[in-house]
Amino acid sequence: MPPANASNHGPEVLNQPVQIEVDVVLIHGLGGGRKKTWTKTLDDGTKIFWPKEFLCDDLENARVITWGYEADVAHLKPTDAVSLETIVGHAQKLCTELANVRETSGHHPPIVFVVHSMGGIVCKKALLHSNENDAHDKASPIAKSARGVLFLGTPHSGSRQADLGASLSKIVGLFYPVNADLLVELKKEDKRLGEIEGRWLAFLEKRDSDGDKVHVRCFRESKKMFGMADLIVPEHSATPPNYQGSISFDADHTNMVKFGDRNDRDYKILLQELKRTIDDALKRSGGKIDQNNSSTAPRIGSTQHIGNNTLGATANYGSANYSGDNIHHGMQSIEFLGFTQLC
Repeated sequence: MPPANASNHGPEVLNQPVQIEVDVVLIHGLGGGRKKTWTKTLDDGTKIFWPKEFLCDDLENARVITWGYEADVAHLKPTDAVSLETIVGHAQKLCTELANVRETSGHHPPIVFVVHSMGGIVCKKALLHSNENDAHDKASPIAKSARGVLFLGTPHSGSRQADLGASLSKIVGLFYPVNADLLVELKKEDKRLGEIEGRWLAFLEKRDSDGDKVHVRCFRESKKMFGMADLIVPEHSATPPNYQGSISFDADHTNMVKFGDRNDRDYKILLQELKRTIDDALKRSGGKIDQNNSSTAPRIGSTQHIGNNTLGATANYGSANYSGDNIHHGMQSIEFLGFTQLC
C-alpha cells in the first residue's frame, strides 16, 4: 500500500448548489480514503465515484462534502510514514475543517453525516467534541447543526475482527510502521469505545428532549469478506439495543458503500433514507435553508416507514415498496498479513 497522499485529507466539496438546503458529509473508515471508499470499480475498469456522479444530482440542493483523514494502520515499506493520530485528533480536525468550509462559503445549513465503519466513531467523537466545547469556539456550531447520522457498518460495540487486527498489528509492527491506537479504539468492549457510546447516547437523549432530535439510522453488512469466518461488524455491533432496527445491505463490509449504478437497490435505499432525514430536518427548521437564507426551500424528498424494520416492516421508498424482513446486502475486505482493513 503506498503512503497516503496529504491531498486526500481534509474536506472536498463536490458541488456548490446555488440554493443550499443541507450539507451531506461523508466520512470513510479504517484503511479507507475520501474518494476510494466511495468508488466502485466496474468489470471494464470504469471507476464510479457515486457521491459525485449520483448523489450531487439526486440531491440537487445538497452541498456534498467528502472528508478524509490518515486512516492507514500499516504500510508495506518500513520507510513509509504512518500517522499516529488518534480518533480524538481526527474528530477535532473534522470539526475545525468543516467549520472552515461553512464559514468560507457563508452558508450554515443543517448537516447530515454518512459514515462508514470507524468513520462513525470519528463522527460521534467529533459531535461530542463540538457539543462540549466553549460556545465561542468555531467548532461549537457543528453539533448544533447536526440533524442526522447514517451509520454504515459502524462497530458501535467493537468487533472480533478489530480484536484480531489489534493483535496482528503488534506482530506486523515488528517489521512495518503501524498505528495500533486506531485498532485499539475498535476492540470489542473497549473502555474508551464504551465511554464514547455512553456520552453519545446521552447527547442524543438530550437533543431529543430539547425537541431538536438527531435522526440516526444504522445499516449493516450481510456478506462475509473473502477468507473471513465471520462478518467484520456483526448485527449486534452495527445495531446496539438503544438504536432503532438496522437495514441490511447485500454486500460485504467494503462493498456496502460502493455503488456502480444509480438503480442499485442499496443505493436507492440509502438515498431515500437520506431524503427522509433531510425532509425531517427541514420540517423542524421551518423550511429555512440556513441563517443566511431564510427563504423556504422545496424539500428534497421523503420516505415513509411503517412498523418496525427489525421485526418485519414495510418501508416505502419512492416508487418501490419493500415489506417483510429486512433486505439483506453485504461487504468486502482487504487482507494484509492476516489483518483486515475496514475500508
